[in-house]
Amino acid sequence: MKTSNIDITNLSVTFDTKYGKVQGVDDVSITFPKDVVTGIIGETGSGKSLLGMSILRLLSNEAIVTGQCFYNGQDHMKLSKAQIKKIRGSQIGFIPQNPDLSLNPILTIQRQLIESLLTHTNISKQEAKEKVRSYLKQFGFKDIDKIMKSYPFQLSGGMNQRILCIIGIICNPDFVIADEPTKGLDAKLRKIVYENLIKVKKNYTSSMIIITHDLYFAGKFCDEIVVMYKGQVVEMGYSKDVINNPRHPYTKGLIGSTIRKGMVPINPPDSKENTSKCKFYTRCNQRNTKCIDSTIEMKRIPGGKVRCCAYD
Repeated sequence: MKTSNIDITNLSVTFDTKYGKVQGVDDVSITFPKDVVTGIIGETGSGKSLLGMSILRLLSNEAIVTGQCFYNGQDHMKLSKAQIKKIRGSQIGFIPQNPDLSLNPILTIQRQLIESLLTHTNISKQEAKEKVRSYLKQFGFKDIDKIMKSYPFQLSGGMNQRILCIIGIICNPDFVIADEPTKGLDAKLRKIVYENLIKVKKNYTSSMIIITHDLYFAGKFCDEIVVMYKGQVVEMGYSKDVINNPRHPYTKGLIGSTIRKGMVPINPPDSKENTSKCKFYTRCNQRNTKCIDSTIEMKRIPGGKVRCCAYD
């Protein structure tokens, strides 16, 4: 099964807790196409980051992961730790959230960038140093020597965000995954992130997975959007269709509750156990008896797919 897409089949992620098993991702099957920017959106706890992190096996040891994730003919779930480590950065780049938590505070910028190259490529240390200088220049840094000798705490938040982008692409990966790149950032830093990702898309790779809560950015930047709720994909399609004509009741509430659209209330989660087949049943203002007993599968609609009884 050799493919340049990322093909996920029946992927589930569960955690054993003192309260019992918690299902983070629930039997997801999806393809992330090459040369397409796909945004994954949803509330906190929807499973979007877990899904993205599963692709690179970056979840904690407490996570119980089942299913398949094929890329370039290899099932990532069956690879050894050494094998998956070689894929990270070289084949699939990763841009984490929050530079303060992601960059090593006791290593210089030069060392962090060079180590990434030496780990994933066969170039010499001098070649790696020259490549680092080139990428820093491409991302708008001026005093390159000073930047390379600096530690993260000596740079601004915007500068460190650019460093994270460089780390994610410096080994020329075919795919890039960005996990909540704007989470917790102010408007100024969000703008910098947008500009950096646009630069990545334009100059380096257009095969990207953007995990985000920023619906406005997802609609503008991504070619396709995947909507997740309680570990399931509930809607997916072209960005313009999902944003401008959402089909699933959850997506409608999510899109409607953005500031740019005005507040459209979505019912809060029900504390009672949901025994229906639809995970959104207790919050849905369009529910009916079919939602209780029917198995809710993804259904094709013009421009995408949706998981909802209303489209039977």
